[in-house]
Amino acid sequence: MGSAVLFVAIGIVTYIIVLGFMMNFAPAILGAVFTVLDDTMLSMNIQGGWFTLYNDVQDTSQYLIPMMFSLLLVLLVIKVLMIAGNRGAD
Repeated sequence: MGSAVLFVAIGIVTYIIVLGFMMNFAPAILGAVFTVLDDTMLSMNIQGGWFTLYNDVQDTSQYLIPMMFSLLLVLLVIKVLMIAGNRGAD
């Protein structure tokens, strides 16, 4: 029993740490990617549908980062509730 609780605690703490790292690095990585793509779009003189698609993806990704954080917090709560439900069934 004690080792199972310890394993669950380590899993939850690891999840929170990885979530923190991801939320710090995801905007930086996406910012670098879009900076390079901006320069590439300008140097290759890409226009039309591809340019519109690129702008749509860039605008959408601005809103996905905060939403992704909220979704992962919801997953953390669901994970904790599932573990608590499993412990209550034992």
